[in-house]
Amino acid sequence: DQEAWSQQVERFHRLARHWRERGPLAVVVELLQQTGSRLLADGDGERALTDLRQLGELLQQQTERVVGPEQLLAWFAGQCEDGSDDDASEEAQLRIESDQQRVQLLTLHASKGLEFDLVFLPLMSLHGGREPRFASAIDGERRVVDLGTPAEAALRARAADEDQRERLRVLYVALTRARYYCHVLAMPPERPRAGSGKQPLGDPQRSALDRVLAQIGNTPDTTCCAAIEWRRGWDPVASRLARGSDARPGAPQVQAMPARRPWLASHSFSSLIHGGRAGQGEDEAAAIDEPAIDELPLPLVEEESPHPAVQSLSALRGTAFGNAVHAIFENREPSRPLLEQRELLLRCLRSAGVVLDPARSDGLLRELGRRLDACLLSDLGDGLRLQDIAPEGQRAEMAFHFELHGAGLDALRHVLVGHGHGDWLPESLGNRRLRGFMTGKIDLLLQHGGRVHVLDYKSNHLGERLVDYGSAALDAAMREHHYPLQALLYTVALDRYLRQRQRGYRREQHLGDAIYLFVRAAGLAPDVGIWRRRFDPCLIADLDAAFAIAEAQHA
Repeated sequence: DQEAWSQQVERFHRLARHWRERGPLAVVVELLQQTGSRLLADGDGERALTDLRQLGELLQQQTERVVGPEQLLAWFAGQCEDGSDDDASEEAQLRIESDQQRVQLLTLHASKGLEFDLVFLPLMSLHGGREPRFASAIDGERRVVDLGTPAEAALRARAADEDQRERLRVLYVALTRARYYCHVLAMPPERPRAGSGKQPLGDPQRSALDRVLAQIGNTPDTTCCAAIEWRRGWDPVASRLARGSDARPGAPQVQAMPARRPWLASHSFSSLIHGGRAGQGEDEAAAIDEPAIDELPLPLVEEESPHPAVQSLSALRGTAFGNAVHAIFENREPSRPLLEQRELLLRCLRSAGVVLDPARSDGLLRELGRRLDACLLSDLGDGLRLQDIAPEGQRAEMAFHFELHGAGLDALRHVLVGHGHGDWLPESLGNRRLRGFMTGKIDLLLQHGGRVHVLDYKSNHLGERLVDYGSAALDAAMREHHYPLQALLYTVALDRYLRQRQRGYRREQHLGDAIYLFVRAAGLAPDVGIWRRRFDPCLIADLDAAFAIAEAQHA
């Protein structure tokens, strides 16, 4: 195949040029971007990716000591044979492919949205209130600061209450990070305050943990929660094995966690579909519903070549990139093109954990800015363009919570089957009952044409051709990841919100569409990268009624 041979020859000429211009690491990174998904499909793929990247870095470092690729490859061959270069010995130590199994020290705020097998909380009893320099508190949508008026004392008391409520919320985040076991070092809530004082701290100055322990009355002598095991006076020194001892420490016998109380449980689209436990809710990352690696099989169309604009972002994939895209859209300056907001793009990518190849970062940032600007200017249908929506006509990251009263998944499935969408709720989820709250965050609510629409950004990599983001391909991708169910949940939440807030609300008149914007291709051609549906108002009404079924009906 002469044409295919010519393409491969040109590919190797291009790699050789990159080697000369930017060094061997640039070539290794480019090859990893092309083959990374295939490597990860193997059992040792993560190990291979880590090793190849490390070898590329060693070659790049050695380019400062040798002249030309021939000498570099000769040095590399010598290292492979006997590793005689002492200077490179430390850098050549095998790296771990992942820090998943390591102990991680995190602040409580940094742990939001994450989950760990074991969690240790040694300092929660010390997380008390702080005396601010100035009295301030939230009043409606404003923060009020008192610099010395007669109302300062009352405002300080109010601010202290707000501070303790925030610490209670942080305590909840801390206690719900563990999959299997959460170890909390607690002190008696009635202990004297630090220093010379003999009286214990009271609310709202004391820690959130002290307040909770005092309220539930849980001590080593009186236990009201079967899922909590108390151990008095833990001694780390006494627990060590004696030198030469054959004894082995026994595993702690912790009782199984009972079913959550209805008022504590929370469910989200991600926990529902992926089988995660309840309680994650709004702490989930923005793009947690997007796959780490997109490998959706699509029919091959030989006659269409990769589109350069789609191809330009192929190096940026996964959940981290999706989180960065959400942050960029949320924090952009509406009056300036994103192409001119380079610092914002770079900051959001770094905050999300996206590592850019220094040799290609400028080009990738330009391509990303152009691509996202095209999304903002693309026609989403009926003349709707995001760039034209005034700030007061949109609301980003709209969090919602609505109460669940024990509706079974079979009841929801029955509604969907009745409306011709039975495959939107997988049979594999069974018929568990949903009690507590349904929670989530809608990427964007926007008002256009008298209706309020739900919009969700998707950074999924479906291919490099426009046909990969056409209507048929998007329908397949939406079904593959169960996004129509997500769109329905968001629409039900919006419907409940508008019923409470909009006078004379009518679904047929005021409830808009669900729009999913696939950012890799939107704006490159009409209807490409855009999935938009208006759900039947009767479907929304029936789903809303199914969620509102009273638990007493199941008794």
